[in-house]
Amino acid sequence: MVNFLKDMGIEKGKPFEPTERQREAMNEGLVLAYAAMQRYFVEPGLSTVPLWKDKDGSLETQWLVWDFAEGQAEIGFPYETDTEVLVDDRAGGSYFWITYLPKNLGGGTFYLTGLRDSNGDMYDHNATYKLNVPADIQP
Repeated sequence: MVNFLKDMGIEKGKPFEPTERQREAMNEGLVLAYAAMQRYFVEPGLSTVPLWKDKDGSLETQWLVWDFAEGQAEIGFPYETDTEVLVDDRAGGSYFWITYLPKNLGGGTFYLTGLRDSNGDMYDHNATYKLNVPADIQP
């Protein structure tokens, strides 16, 4: 990773004085990275998976659960395995979901999320929504 930073003119102990071309490339990279992370969070099957299938067998995408990398919760989310660094999971976790997790996940811990309204549209921060919970829900 350090070599990638050197390519952008970032080296320990040296002033950072990017050329105009480097500035343009970094700004383009920021835009692309932001778009990639947004997609990562809103498309089921990337950072989230549908909780269940609809009656017709299609995936129900209103209610999702976080798709943590296997075994990461149990070892404190280092985002590394014996064979790889989980770059996307690390970026996703640090950017979004890890902020809300307890130190230890267990049998009593379950994270349900909803990103879309009943029409399938992404939630709008300017709108007000109502969640109806049936009275006979069992814990």
